Formats: sequence, C-alpha cells, structure tokens
Amino acid sequence: MKDLDDNKLVNKLNKEGYLILKNIFPKYLIDNAANFVSSYDFEKKTRLTSSKKNNDLLALSYNPKVLSISKKFFNQCSAPIQSLTFKYPSNQPVHQDTVHFSTYPRDLMLACWIALENISDDQGPLCYIPKSHLLPSFSKYEFPNKYSHLNKSKSKNFYNEYEKDIAHTINELNFKLIKFNANAGDCFIWHPRLWHGGSPSKKNKTRLSYVTHYMATETPIYLKHFGGLNFFPRFQNPKELKNCKSLYKYGFISVLSRLLKLL
Repeated sequence: MKDLDDNKLVNKLNKEGYLILKNIFPKYLIDNAANFVSSYDFEKKTRLTSSKKNNDLLALSYNPKVLSISKKFFNQCSAPIQSLTFKYPSNQPVHQDTVHFSTYPRDLMLACWIALENISDDQGPLCYIPKSHLLPSFSKYEFPNKYSHLNKSKSKNFYNEYEKDIAHTINELNFKLIKFNANAGDCFIWHPRLWHGGSPSKKNKTRLSYVTHYMATETPIYLKHFGGLNFFPRFQNPKELKNCKSLYKYGFISVLSRLLKLL
C-alpha cells in the first residue's frame, strides 16, 4: 500500500468521498491496540475519547501514510486533533461530521476509522453512502436558528430532527447504504461531508475500532456546532493529540487574525 500515489488516492477521495486502505499498519500495533481495547472496561454505547492512555493507539493516529494523504488533501500540513475508541458498535444513525464540527474554509478535516478486529454484519459495521459528500449539507443544523443549543433538552430534540431529516432523505431518494465488513487493520478514510453511521448489531458482539480526526494546521478556523448561540457556532483552538498543544498561538487573537486574512 505504501507505493500507492497520494495524488491518485486524494483524487479518489474527492470523487467517491472515501478511501479503503489495507496493510498500512504494522500487525503488532493492531494486535496491541485490540488487546488494550478488549481489556478496557467499557460500558455498552460508550467510547474512550482520548488515546493518551495507550501508545499503540497514538501510533495508529500518527501513521505516516494517513498523514501524507491528509496533507495532500488539505494542501497544507495535517495533525490529529481527536480520537475515539470503541469496544462495541456505535449504532449511530447516518450523519455528516459537519453537523458536529467543521472548518472555515470548509473541508479541511478528515477522519480515519481502523478495524482492530475482523468485523462482519452482526457486529454493526460502519456504513456509508458513496458520493454523498457531493450532496448539499444540512446547513440549518450546522448553524442553528430555531433555538439555542445551550438548552440541552432542546438541543437533543434538534439533533433528533436532523437524524430524521437524513433518514427521510435516504428513504425518499432510495440511497443504498454500504456496509464495510473489514478485516483487522483495514482503514476507512472519509470526507467530512460523507454520509456515514453505524449499522445495527446483535447483542454482546464487540466491534473493536479506533477513529482519528485530522485537521489542517495552517489556515482553517475550527467550528463546533450544537453548543453555541443561535446563528453562531463555537470557535475552538484544537489541540494536537500527542502533546495536547494548541495548533494556533494566541487563542482567540489567532482566530480573528486568520479570519481577517481569509475574508
């Protein structure tokens, strides 16, 4: 897989909305990460939101091939800013990542999901709709105007509306969800606007997996949604996964100065 040209991979990513890569991670890293996740005390439908507890997970996030692809996709340097570790299926309804967080300019983020064990239909595999990143975003949910997200109960209802809108669109347009039945070590890299989720699973089945989100490090402004004021997302200064250092100096001053340059 190392000999695959990054330009071709990024072209495919832009065209299809995703990449499936095999054999880019050392087997011992996958095995060690799987052993860690298997032994970690997760409850059902929970996830570990930091990989600092395990050096093998960090090594997966800093895989040279994934960093090279993300750098080419962003056309600037890339860094991992967030990780999610799953022992059990997420069962998460189909969504776009941009409803939770995004960048300005847009699309300067990527995600990489890694199977830490062989995953079949009954384990709730990741599912996706090819080329769905080319569809318009549900921007009314990314920049809410109905009521404030600061009210948690209303915010939850608002997100439920979003999930229903996505599900209705899938049904009306007869979109087909593709399941990614992966082997241990396979990875799935997706565009921030690709429609994806977790398919239903059977009880007591694990789905050992690990997700890293990457962001361009030079120009974008990082926006988090479902938590800001009406019409206004939360500006955040993302931190690099390994050292927890902010990507940008001077915090909000940096956000303002980069925003002025972009405008």
